[in-house]
Amino acid sequence: MPKPGSIGQPSIECDQVMDNFARFNFYLSVWLSIAGGILIFNRPEFIVPDAEDLFGPIRNNLLFAALILAINQVILWFTRYTRNESREALLMGLLFMLVSGGLQYYGRVNGIPVNHWCSIAAFYVGMSHVLFFWSQSRKLGPENL
Repeated sequence: MPKPGSIGQPSIECDQVMDNFARFNFYLSVWLSIAGGILIFNRPEFIVPDAEDLFGPIRNNLLFAALILAINQVILWFTRYTRNESREALLMGLLFMLVSGGLQYYGRVNGIPVNHWCSIAAFYVGMSHVLFFWSQSRKLGPENL
């Protein structure tokens, strides 16, 4: 078996850098999603450019979804520190990637323009969570997840 750092095997320092990057990126994406949820709840025009014309159930559905995602991120942040597990990060990551595609679908079905940057941000947050889960599962092993 090759030693760490030889050809084909990442060095221990490289593993630590990747783990630190995944952790930093995860925390950044959690705070970005919480801030984004609060921002969208207060200013819906960030997700729907023509929000002045958007009233009733469609607007309320979008605002409620943004609020639920922000609350879930706070819960994820809390459980990450209390239980030191990463399964919740995988679940939230997959959920955010679904939201990324769901925003565009929701806009098409309801005939409203949806800001593409919100979909890109949701996909980034989702991938950050999945990367964090992958980093933790590699470090801890599948039996400790």
